[in-house]
Amino acid sequence: MTVVRLILRSLVFYARIHAGPLLGAAVGSAVLIGALVVGDSMRLTLRQMALLRLGNVHYALASGDRLFRAQLGLELPASLAPAGYAQAKPLLTASVLQLPGVATTVNGAGRANQVQVLGVDERFWRLADRPVPLAALPPDALVLNQALAAQLRARVGQDIVLRIQKPSHLSRDAPLAPEEDATVALRSRVYAVVGDDQLGRFSLQASQTPPFNAFVSLAALQSRTAAPGRANLLLVGALPPPPPVFTVSPGSAMPTTAASARDPLERLSQALRARWQLEDAELEWRELPEWRALELRSRRVFLDQPIADAVLGGPGLTNAVAARVANRLPLARPAGVLTYLVNELRVGDRVTPYSMVAATGPPLTPADLRDDEVLINQWLADDLAAKPGDELTLRYYVVGPARRLDERSARFRVRGVLPMNSPGLDRNLMPDFPGLTDAATCRDWDTGLPIQTDR
Repeated sequence: MTVVRLILRSLVFYARIHAGPLLGAAVGSAVLIGALVVGDSMRLTLRQMALLRLGNVHYALASGDRLFRAQLGLELPASLAPAGYAQAKPLLTASVLQLPGVATTVNGAGRANQVQVLGVDERFWRLADRPVPLAALPPDALVLNQALAAQLRARVGQDIVLRIQKPSHLSRDAPLAPEEDATVALRSRVYAVVGDDQLGRFSLQASQTPPFNAFVSLAALQSRTAAPGRANLLLVGALPPPPPVFTVSPGSAMPTTAASARDPLERLSQALRARWQLEDAELEWRELPEWRALELRSRRVFLDQPIADAVLGGPGLTNAVAARVANRLPLARPAGVLTYLVNELRVGDRVTPYSMVAATGPPLTPADLRDDEVLINQWLADDLAAKPGDELTLRYYVVGPARRLDERSARFRVRGVLPMNSPGLDRNLMPDFPGLTDAATCRDWDTGLPIQTDR
């Protein structure tokens, strides 16, 4: 009997014993191979979904509820290429106004929540993987992605109503944020339905669920939401190669060239800083002729802490805008001002409801003004029959848990009475509170506070 014959007869005789390990090995191999195949397929699928979401977008600046100049996107390419240096491939940029909204059909049969309304122009479509035959959209035109069109069962030529949340200079959770006029309705006609590879699936949020995207004209959305010339999303395509650097080696008469090794993100950040203006941070200077000074104001009512630190000489000059503010500051002694709406001012039995109270410091107030002292104007002194030395009680709201308004009080001693022509009583110094400064009378106030107009 040969060795081969012995092995074969042994396998046949012990076939039942060998069957279990053989089947186990086969099942284990199948599971392992299947997992590898599925893993590769899943990674490929996720990669394809990410590419569909972004198209040819390589960099993005998303500012949320903070609006910058839409012109900023047009200025970046000039900062990335020095004068006289021709780029082989132009830099693609697009300024977008992105706002949340709800879409419904005119008859109410179709509805889609959590819609991403994007105000775009022709530059946005150039960032798509596949060419999009769309130029500047008409003011009443609406472009849907496939997911939103399927949800609404919409077709080209059908009217759709978009209810869009307007950008607000104040947080929606702020106690002074207006309750009314927070949204705007936009009735548009479906102009086209774009595919996923035409930026129809565009989103900066990683998700396997296709977003509901509605694209409208950038100019039309800016006009309807009272944000002319503004955007909150800046998209940038692939950066062109940096210009070569010419160097001359010792002993050589001919210059040599070497490619710049700067990081693309660093180049883009530097170009952005070169074009960034105060208006992009929603800041502005105002002249105060009577004070022979300038006032730095924010459209967001309250200055961000890095800006305040830069102006007042505190820490926190890392912010590019804060550094520019500090370099342009014309005042030798800057003073911060915090203004807030209080519920009432009381002296004894006399009450003045709903007044603006400002907290500031030298040189606008005496240097020795104590924390428990207050200066009032002549009108308030007459209304409360108050005089220096009287105790004044101030009641105001603070935001508690779940946006609950809790009323608190503080007591002050009247330090002095200011005449009505004092520079510090200039009405132009009051911040532009939405719903307050644009109201003709107190009865027209629109705030998140419970205002009693009969007081």
